[in-house]
Amino acid sequence: MIDAEIPFSPTDIALSAREARMAPLAGLGLAALTSAGLWGLLAMGLSWLL
Repeated sequence: MIDAEIPFSPTDIALSAREARMAPLAGLGLAALTSAGLWGLLAMGLSWLL
């Protein structure tokens, strides 16, 4: 059997605290806007078909 060593030290994190990141809720807000837009497009498409 092969043993794999997986380190969980903080230095293994891909993004450091100094790098620029989006605000914590910006991704959630962007996802909500995208979802609302897609639902709107679906509603317009259905109303055009019916």
